[in-house]
Amino acid sequence: SQPRLYPEGVGRLLPKGADLVMQIHYHPDGVAREDQSTVAIYLHRQPVKRRVATIPLVNREIDIPAGVKDYERTARLTLPIDTTIIGLMPHMHLLGREMIVSAEKPDGTLVPLLHIDDWDFRWQDLYRLAEPLTLPRGTTLLLKARYDNSSENPDNPNNPPQRVRWGEQTTDEMCLCAIEYVADSQADIRTIRRALLLQRLVDRLEEDD
Repeated sequence: SQPRLYPEGVGRLLPKGADLVMQIHYHPDGVAREDQSTVAIYLHRQPVKRRVATIPLVNREIDIPAGVKDYERTARLTLPIDTTIIGLMPHMHLLGREMIVSAEKPDGTLVPLLHIDDWDFRWQDLYRLAEPLTLPRGTTLLLKARYDNSSENPDNPNNPPQRVRWGEQTTDEMCLCAIEYVADSQADIRTIRRALLLQRLVDRLEEDD
């Protein structure tokens, strides 16, 4: 695959002494195989002025009954600061059918960011915006995902369909979109992380209600 290079002066921080951990999902098929994964890291020749970080827009509360054809999950985050988005990486498994990610500005304007209306687990990717998009403080990022756990879904790993919940296996499910953004400082990254933690707490309380 082709390398994805950040703009000049923009990069991810790799602190001294850090470990690089690469998570790869395997599904056993009864055949001995060799892994051929590789990683390439490109270092900036000049100091990095702005850092790339990720907003994991995620909903782990997944419990899809067997046979349900149209199951929906949502996730959201209200941005605590002005935020410049550069890319999105959606992720679901075999029951996923559609994912929509948008941004609702404080004035009510809805900005479409991503719409995959025929999800294919085998063709997921990172989508870079043609131009960076700066969203004002108070903008709410919105994710909506739909799943098909019926026998009509040709990708359903279970025949007959079975109850499916959140999990790491391909036969489990996930609901997330990793949103890449550019931060001016580490303080800005911490501010967004705190907002994420608060949002997850609010969502959990709402789920309990």
